[in-house]
Amino acid sequence: MNNQRMRALLAKRRHCFIGYLVAGYPNREESLKLAADCCNKGLDVLEIGFPARDPSLDGEVIRQAQEKVDPSLAADLTYWRALRAAVDAPIWLMGYYNYLVAGGACFSLAKEALYDVLVVPDMHNSERVELAAALKPHGVDVMGFIHPQSAEEELSACFDSLPLIYQQLYVGPTGEVNDNQDYLPLLRRARATCNAKVFAGFGIATPERATELLRSGFDGVIVGSAIMKQLTHSAEAAQDLIERIQDAVRSV
Repeated sequence: MNNQRMRALLAKRRHCFIGYLVAGYPNREESLKLAADCCNKGLDVLEIGFPARDPSLDGEVIRQAQEKVDPSLAADLTYWRALRAAVDAPIWLMGYYNYLVAGGACFSLAKEALYDVLVVPDMHNSERVELAAALKPHGVDVMGFIHPQSAEEELSACFDSLPLIYQQLYVGPTGEVNDNQDYLPLLRRARATCNAKVFAGFGIATPERATELLRSGFDGVIVGSAIMKQLTHSAEAAQDLIERIQDAVRSV
């Protein structure tokens, strides 16, 4: 693992709580305060969604939030510098290949140490391995992805070379209700095959679900749509959910 912030966090925490926000939502200034407040309320890691016109793997809640974001924010280094200054926790920069990688934005931000881990869902793991090598001089790690329908070559590339793994609990857009245990065979295989840290994501909306997943053996839980949904009501509602899930995470 290249990133010092993530290494220090994982050495300190048995389990991690990762929470997702859309960059620039509901507006530039409020998003910076929101990020800091959510981390103070209990997020171990802030996953921040890079502006995208077509967030193809996200559900309706995140898609609607992305539509309200000023797309010029993507190239505004002053915003990303302000975000880094506002948040002491590790920052996972989540975005789609065409918006975040193809134009080189992930490199521009990495050169200034403005994020810690790159999360790009629409790539192959072999491509992520190559990207990780290119970002290594900047101390950035690249997240691997696995899900119940992953091909063997995808699993092998991930298990062999990527120290952080995002296990999607299901295949489909984010934010769908999902309470099954179909994730267990893949999690057990990951545990038997590699020493990577494995984080559960997609459809996690309650402290009870977070507790179940951590007890099953995940190193952390990623909550996105549920937090963003609460934000449509109020910042306080989102922070209340964060506090309740954090209490559950610490209890496991």
